[in-house]
Amino acid sequence: LPVGDALIEPFWPQGLGINRGFHTAIDAAWVADVARRKGLGEAVRESRFAYECLNYGQWSHISKYVADEWVTDPLRRYTPTVVKGVASMVQAGKKGDPEEDLPLRVRGDAGAE
Repeated sequence: LPVGDALIEPFWPQGLGINRGFHTAIDAAWVADVARRKGLGEAVRESRFAYECLNYGQWSHISKYVADEWVTDPLRRYTPTVVKGVASMVQAGKKGDPEEDLPLRVRGDAGAE
């Protein structure tokens, strides 16, 4: 799984390189755990959703400010505004495909967490 600068070209004037690097590494750990527990298909959906959350809007509104609150689960690490915004955009067909880009637990399908 690509992380950091390998996944997203840093935009140095904003000083986001290391911040995005940490988030993409944490996202990769989450995706690896999902792949182990739920299979590759769901892991790919989780990866795509986490990537969209990372790139949603202004950086100051994306992540919780206190690093002690960061967990591997993107739904708990990114702010509720970001998670809902990305889910709405994908469900509306404005970004990606709901079948391929939304985790089951976000879609609310049967068998989701």
